[in-house]
Amino acid sequence: MFLLENYEEESVINVGSGREITIRKLAGLVRKITGFEGAIQWDNSKPDGVARRLLDSSRIRAMGWHPKMDLEKGIRQTYEQYKERFFSALIRVQREHGEALEIWWSKPFGAWFIQENER
Repeated sequence: MFLLENYEEESVINVGSGREITIRKLAGLVRKITGFEGAIQWDNSKPDGVARRLLDSSRIRAMGWHPKMDLEKGIRQTYEQYKERFFSALIRVQREHGEALEIWWSKPFGAWFIQENER
């Protein structure tokens, strides 16, 4: 809302906390919040890829904006809102060999989505 009320330029403006986080830690945080139990695969053949992220949010801060919540709370809140908006049912099935299935009903797509998690 801050940008809608205070920004009219066409150029991109970064919105960030000003705190650096590694891609590995960010992936782990998303995994924890979403309950994802599958494997995260890293492409070690590309070691020069971006190892961490830190947005330069100095322009928006100069306008008087500052974050009202930390990254974990923001991701958690966004994920909960996403589930409320897009999924109306969740079924978890534990298979014989330890794998778990999560089956979600999507409201807007009118379809089931299946995610298999290895244990």
